[in-house]
Amino acid sequence: MHPERITILFFFIFSLSFSQKESPFKLNKTQDITLTTIGVISTGSAYLIKKNIASLSYSQALNLQSTSISAFDKPAIDYRSETALHLSDAGQYISLALPLSIFAFQPSKKELLTQLVILQEVALITTGLTHITKGLTLRSRPYAYRDDTPLAIKQSPDSRTSFFSGHTAITAAMSFYTASIISAYSDNSTFKTSSWIGAVILPSAVGYLRVRAGEHFYTDVIVAGIVGGGIGWLIPKLHLIKNNSQISILPITTDKYNGLYLTCRF
Repeated sequence: MHPERITILFFFIFSLSFSQKESPFKLNKTQDITLTTIGVISTGSAYLIKKNIASLSYSQALNLQSTSISAFDKPAIDYRSETALHLSDAGQYISLALPLSIFAFQPSKKELLTQLVILQEVALITTGLTHITKGLTLRSRPYAYRDDTPLAIKQSPDSRTSFFSGHTAITAAMSFYTASIISAYSDNSTFKTSSWIGAVILPSAVGYLRVRAGEHFYTDVIVAGIVGGGIGWLIPKLHLIKNNSQISILPITTDKYNGLYLTCRF
């Protein structure tokens, strides 16, 4: 997902009425200001970095060699499927709709506000971290190594944003966020298990399709799945109300250093 195209689809929820129930999640002003600030800064930085990615020179694009690509990743160079490309886009769009599953639990307006805050933190941090990494690593996409790829495409800035996969990262983040929400609200163990299985399958399928499309190497999508899934799991966990178990992240300032304070209690 491009940082300049992040769209939160849930603003309309505040005009609706829902039955009241106790929420398993709770906002923390300091924590959420911190997470939102991190998300906004990282996404803004990602946009600026991406905007200034330099294209390969004519000679660089013409002489790009795959000798530096590992044996594990090298097979991706042989793939270039338009069908896989379109299917991977469809998979990402499906993941963006997954958070709407919260409506199945008839949340109150307050709960929806809480989930909107959590969701935008997941989306902003995932997108920001993904595109900052792309802009710093400048890894050429698999299709850039193919002889049949037009030179103009090899020289496009986007051809240097392979690591790591944005499609896979955001799909994993939305999938794991949704599974986390379902697990917190539902008492049905089968439903919970199914949601986590689906949370693994969807980003895995999108990642595979991105490789088959020639857009990414295997390591691009593996790292993306881990990062996106981790963010999609961790941020809801930070807001979860649960007896004898708590994870929190807060800013800390001393005379010697500034940073973030992460606490875990089990």
